Amino acid sequence: MRFGIPLHGDRVAPRCTHADGMLVVILRQGRLADEFRMDAQIDTIEDLTEIVRQLNLDVLICGGVNQGARSALEPLVGAILANRSGSKEEIRSWLISGKVVPSSEDLLSFEMEDGAGERDVDCLACPNPVCLDTGGCILTPVQSVIPSEIDQAMLDLAQDLNFEDDRRLCRLSELVYFCLEMGYHTLGVAYCSDLHHPATILTSVLRRFFHVHPVSCKLRVAASEDRDNSSSPAELSRSCNPLAQAAALNRKETDLNILVGLCIGADCVFSKASLAPVTTLFNKDRALANNPIGAIYSERYLREAMESGGAVRSNERSPYSMASAQLSKERIVR
Repeated sequence: MRFGIPLHGDRVAPRCTHADGMLVVILRQGRLADEFRMDAQIDTIEDLTEIVRQLNLDVLICGGVNQGARSALEPLVGAILANRSGSKEEIRSWLISGKVVPSSEDLLSFEMEDGAGERDVDCLACPNPVCLDTGGCILTPVQSVIPSEIDQAMLDLAQDLNFEDDRRLCRLSELVYFCLEMGYHTLGVAYCSDLHHPATILTSVLRRFFHVHPVSCKLRVAASEDRDNSSSPAELSRSCNPLAQAAALNRKETDLNILVGLCIGADCVFSKASLAPVTTLFNKDRALANNPIGAIYSERYLREAMESGGAVRSNERSPYSMASAQLSKERIVR
């Protein structure tokens, strides 16, 4: 059995068509018979298919592979094991032991190693997080999530943006790159009126490449559609309407909707109602200059979060509340 693994350096290339070599592992009766690396610059699917044809591979183990590349490779190999990651040493050891690097598609539930059945996934509590070093999980998958073609294309682009050492883009540039590569033409920007100015600048940038429809959280719908027709104009002007935002962008048949500062809860409602995929570009944080991750590194704001949770008495909580009054400062700091 001849296995081929496109490499970037000493690791599986994140994209099969962006590699600087091919590792070939040959097994006979489950034992390593031969191994060598073929140095070759792979920049296109044509480069890859020519090398696969020369090496007469049985199995290709690779990172991301789009549908076009898969269609070109399938007639040349017996199997394609995509979305794999790890070093060449790890790949070799997994193959010799009869295992393959776990796929990123195996995400939902996992089996206890002793066969005792399923357990809840708590990656932060994992006693042996080898995935941080290898990209693979030691737990045995019992259920696989097979991404759709469009989901796989998004994942391929995410890997492309994430794993190329020579590319360091800001999030705004990543957004433009992602939308261009996905072939999007029409974008929606659902913004909070408090972030009117950054939404204006963002829209002007995006309109260099796409048709963009910005909608404010204060967007109103016909009176008959309002939840409470008795609301005064002043009350309506203060309230946000993420459902109206989503409905407006759904009518425009946007390819992607971008959230700019919607409040917690409003963003959830919008995401549920949107027919297009949703990504968040800017988050609103009134205390931290729209930089909510800053709270994680601040003892003051961690304490504030714990105290605000403890201040809510259990008998005052709604059945939908996810707040916890039992937060431990030591656990949060860790």
